[in-house]
Amino acid sequence: MSFARRNRWLSLIAALLMIVAACGGSDDSDDNAEDSTPSETSAGSNEASGGSGPNVEGIDIQVGDCAVDALDDAGDVVELTMWHALAAQSKTALEQQAERYNASQDKVHLTVIEQGSYDQLQDKIRASLGSDELPALAIAEDTTTQFFIDTRSALPVQACVDAAQYDTSDLLPPWIDHYTVNDVLMALPFASSTPVLYYNKNAFRAAGLDPEKPPTSFAELREADAAIVESGAAKYGLSLKLDSWLVEHLVRRADELLVNHDNGRSARADELLVDTPLVADIWTWLQDEVDNGGLIAVEDKSGQFDHFVAVANGNAAMVIETSAAIATVRALTAGNSVDPGTSGLDAEDVDLSKLDIAVAPMPSFTELTGSSQAGGGGAFIMANASPEEQAAAWDFLEFAMTPEEQATWHVESSYMPNNILAVDEPAVKELWAADPAFAAAYETFENVDPEKARGPLIGPYQAVRDAIEDGMDAVVLAGQSAADGQDISTEKGNKVLADWNERAG
Repeated sequence: MSFARRNRWLSLIAALLMIVAACGGSDDSDDNAEDSTPSETSAGSNEASGGSGPNVEGIDIQVGDCAVDALDDAGDVVELTMWHALAAQSKTALEQQAERYNASQDKVHLTVIEQGSYDQLQDKIRASLGSDELPALAIAEDTTTQFFIDTRSALPVQACVDAAQYDTSDLLPPWIDHYTVNDVLMALPFASSTPVLYYNKNAFRAAGLDPEKPPTSFAELREADAAIVESGAAKYGLSLKLDSWLVEHLVRRADELLVNHDNGRSARADELLVDTPLVADIWTWLQDEVDNGGLIAVEDKSGQFDHFVAVANGNAAMVIETSAAIATVRALTAGNSVDPGTSGLDAEDVDLSKLDIAVAPMPSFTELTGSSQAGGGGAFIMANASPEEQAAAWDFLEFAMTPEEQATWHVESSYMPNNILAVDEPAVKELWAADPAFAAAYETFENVDPEKARGPLIGPYQAVRDAIEDGMDAVVLAGQSAADGQDISTEKGNKVLADWNERAG
């Protein structure tokens, strides 16, 4: 392999590692960190109003006031700080967006600061509660919505929407619904993504499969696995990290729930619903595919990237991962520069010329009666922001949500355009025509009932995810029965829910 190609491979692996780490999964942080006592830092005193969705019994959201006009009397330039967990091409796209915003006006100067993965970002926010270290704005994982409600550490963005009389009807409906609790919009969708299927067209061709017809179901995945392995096109058909979000999305696509009380949307969730035939079937399918030699399954842990490496080095033909990686994959395989950090991986046996990576919607386990779950990162305004910082944060968000800016954001980051009018922008039309991979995530949610895509509200979300992964690992990696794995997840998950709810009141 040439020196240049080896460096491109190392950059690809390192950059994708950062993206996958940023987009979720365990970072081996303190298991008890998430379950710290919810703070009583108040975001305001006004009662909730407006929005959509069911009401959660026992949760009182104080909307507060948003000083959207405070920039008019600010005098000096307002310094606005935003924390985020984006990496590689997505990080570059965000930094470029901040530069465009700063150049567009002279009242606010925005500084964006990366804080590692979403889990690491949340750990820092949690550790900073009650201090003056918090930023005015954070792009935090959607799964933290209940945390921000219970700790009252975020000013509901509904306050700014109301004060500015801002029309959210052009923003992604499933995400607006997803971030709405008790008729209060807690955050604006920002880094919106979903799992997709990456597959090597060259391996499909070698196996006699149609590269333009990727699997749409797990039954078709099994057929493709067998064809790929039997033909020798790759050692494995599918490479997969055993991440909780796999279960979350497959459950939601089957129109089932992850936790009780309408996924925590009608009352606080206090029961993890993984003791179901669907979850047993999913875990048994994974276990069988490992036993049959069609699947290479790896544990979800800090720095885990073997599932992507398996596709890159030709050991596997398919992988399910975040749509947020598309722009980075395209940039690096085209030879463009991306700042990935360091990987320490050996590239000797990798030939990028053998890769023809395409992207398709994530396959469903059952008949698709639901939808993939809305997810990614939302823009949360911190409750301790000064009136001037509130106004600055809102001013930036209004700028970022315009169709033109969302078109640029999508093209440069591969996150979904949060403004649906952006899909009619020439830049998006041209990109989708040239590379349909960028359209795969957005098309997953076209014509979807927002209620179907609404994810669960869980206070200790990462701890619940850890519980799910413990059970899944026991089945898929340790060979235990699905029932045993479900017992492990249920016991651990219900305990962390009970502990959180007791403290949250």
